[in-house]
Amino acid sequence: MSAPTSRPGRQPGWRVRRALLPAIAVWIAVATAAAPAHAEPWDLSVHRWPLSLRMRALYWPAADDVPNAANPAGADPASAGASGDDTNRPQPAPTPQATPRAARGEAADSLTPVTPLSERLVFRFNLGFGLDGGQPTSTTGDNLTQERYEELRIYGFGDAVLGARGLTSADISFYAASRFRIEPAIDGVGAGAGLTASRTTAVPSVYDNRDVDPVLVHSAYVDVDQLFDNRWLAPLALRAGRQYRYGPMIAHFDGLTATYRTRSLSLELFFGDGADPYGQIETSDDNLATALAGQRVRLDLSHRTRLPVVLTADALRYGEQNYFRATAAARWRRDLSTLAGLQTHQARLARAFLHLRARLSQVTRGVVELHHRTGDDVLYDVLAYDGAQTLYTGDATEARRYLNLERPHPRTRLNVRAGTVWFDNIDVLARLGGSIEHDPDTAASGYGELGLALELRLQRTLALGLSGLARVYSRDRLAAPRETPEVPEPLPTSRRDLGETSFVEAGVTLRYSLGTRAFRAQFEGYGRSYRRNSTYENLSQEGRANHTGGRFSIEGWAGERLRLRAEYDITSSIDSAPELQSLKSLRLFVEGRF
Repeated sequence: MSAPTSRPGRQPGWRVRRALLPAIAVWIAVATAAAPAHAEPWDLSVHRWPLSLRMRALYWPAADDVPNAANPAGADPASAGASGDDTNRPQPAPTPQATPRAARGEAADSLTPVTPLSERLVFRFNLGFGLDGGQPTSTTGDNLTQERYEELRIYGFGDAVLGARGLTSADISFYAASRFRIEPAIDGVGAGAGLTASRTTAVPSVYDNRDVDPVLVHSAYVDVDQLFDNRWLAPLALRAGRQYRYGPMIAHFDGLTATYRTRSLSLELFFGDGADPYGQIETSDDNLATALAGQRVRLDLSHRTRLPVVLTADALRYGEQNYFRATAAARWRRDLSTLAGLQTHQARLARAFLHLRARLSQVTRGVVELHHRTGDDVLYDVLAYDGAQTLYTGDATEARRYLNLERPHPRTRLNVRAGTVWFDNIDVLARLGGSIEHDPDTAASGYGELGLALELRLQRTLALGLSGLARVYSRDRLAAPRETPEVPEPLPTSRRDLGETSFVEAGVTLRYSLGTRAFRAQFEGYGRSYRRNSTYENLSQEGRANHTGGRFSIEGWAGERLRLRAEYDITSSIDSAPELQSLKSLRLFVEGRF
């Protein structure tokens, strides 16, 4: 291949050389004038650098450099080696970490960098004020408002997180998280105890129970690691206090956790007493029904073999109930990963699942989730069930009743999601899903759904979002009611045919933001239209029910550590609950980070 030729009449290389000719001529003239008359070869060797651009080595004075009777001034490091002899040049001493304390003449801890207090102690709080209200309609009468219903609920709420590391020792850390809710006294009940059991509001809360403490501690534990200097015992760490576990079941407990973690293997053993954040379980030293214990094993095969698989096994025993969960995660290549697992309860299959995640392009992602559960599956927390593993059905004022849980039903569910970016400023998310119910005696029904969401970033500060969702249930259409005098209408033979047959939902979001930790305002609105099967409605109107609502929120920062936020929610009247006109909620809070 021939070398490329430059354009005729243009010689950039020659122009550069011609510009250097005057400088070269001056340098030759000066060198010739300064040369001695006799012919002697020039000495071009460098005997001593007048300036060094390297980092100066840390210098520790030797014995000859310290002033004493024999050497009052000490050696001059600048004059040493000026004659070209490096014998008396002071040599750089080793770094302080490698120098013995006696040679340095000071304690080793004096050179240890001091970590700022802001990095060893973290405090975060959230203080707020809330108003919840629902105005009754004229159809409810005066009995509701006078005896059993409060139109307006006023309360204060908040949470606090405290974390510390290295205050007393570099190997000890502490973490605590709690929340509170305080309400004014109602019907003689003390402040913070909430409403009495005979009264309620438009938005029920677990604090409606008078026995719930206004301050709830969710986590409070101490971590200790690096207990031993031994190579094999160094990965051991301990945690003691109130802890949270997420595995086969969600559980809070007061106890101890021992962890042994390396790059390829992680072992965890924990035991203690089941802790109820709402204080609803009475325990004693003789009652072992709340004893909790378990273990977790995680094995990463990619560090020992070329197989990119991570295996995890969790086991939990709470009282007489046994739970187990096993998962296998694999990253087959950069753009494809899978997660598969199963869960058992009392040695019976409770749930099995498979997740597939793929990156189709630089900006396109896809997720496929397949779940199957049986009647032995469990929901939420171990505290939501009694000793027979049935949903708790005790006192009507129990805080656990406000969880609104029911027994899990056998179901197979598929969910497919995909997202991409168009024109660098439009985010697109599509969703397709459905489920099949396996128990014909339940009111739950299978469904199919399709959803789509868009977010358009008009400018750096303005974004507009649109979303839509449609779902259809597999319910049989009920026959029109017969109007036979003095003859009651028979109820449907299958409970599955009662309820929603379909719904359509639409939403809009408008967000204005000036950047991170700056002013931000957002409006969200939604609307839903239901179609229902019911024997208590005029089916000629197709049993439709419409529901709309919205939220407006603003937030701003006062400096770098305080965030101010306000939220206002409002909903329209609900056709299936004509006793209330609408629901409203106002929340003001400040968040601090220190």
